[in-house]
Amino acid sequence: MQRQEISADKYWRHEFPAVMSGKQLVPFLILSIEPLLSTERVSAKRHSVSRKVQLAECVVVKESDFGVNDIQYTCVTHLGAILKEGQVVLG
Repeated sequence: MQRQEISADKYWRHEFPAVMSGKQLVPFLILSIEPLLSTERVSAKRHSVSRKVQLAECVVVKESDFGVNDIQYTCVTHLGAILKEGQVVLG
């Protein structure tokens, strides 16, 4: 839950490939989402954190599989303050 910034010069000098493209994303339905308690390190520098950023654990199913099978996925997200049960997300 920490944010780092890099200069444009470093970003373009050391390019990195994207993990996925938009065409590879699959719609998922959020079944449940619960905030996780964040433990702050004593040695960590204090930065202002957006109120939108909250660590949460969520249970999702592929939208195409909903009602067809019982496969659920549990994941951790930093969008816990934004996402709600019943929403569709891409992943």
